[in-house]
Amino acid sequence: MREQKAFIGLIQTYCSKKVKDSFYRQIELIREAAEKGAHIICMQVLSNPILKRIDD
Repeated sequence: MREQKAFIGLIQTYCSKKVKDSFYRQIELIREAAEKGAHIICMQVLSNPILKRIDD
């Protein structure tokens, strides 16, 4: 059987008081991990403000 490898990206970052800033920072880090070859990306536990709806 052929060996398969999965690369994991672990992301932990600061949370800004501005929900949009934190949200877009997370997206930026996800993209960066994917560009570096991550197949699975694990995020930190998000605080309640991040889980709220983000309005433009």
